[in-house]
Amino acid sequence: MLSTFAKRNPRRFWKWFSLHEKEFREINKDNYQKVFYKIYKCLEKYNPYLGFEIVTNSSEGKKNLL
Repeated sequence: MLSTFAKRNPRRFWKWFSLHEKEFREINKDNYQKVFYKIYKCLEKYNPYLGFEIVTNSSEGKKNLL
């Protein structure tokens, strides 16, 4: 089992995020709930008190994780 310190290593989250980046970039109204839940479950392991938003810049089509 991983220690609490290892679970809360931000590099671990961003490594996981980079492996799923394409899926996150292609988020749309049809898969939003699925993608949101994936991010939520991974962040929950890192820190259960964190929250986030997925924001789309409609003029550029960019998505940001806040």
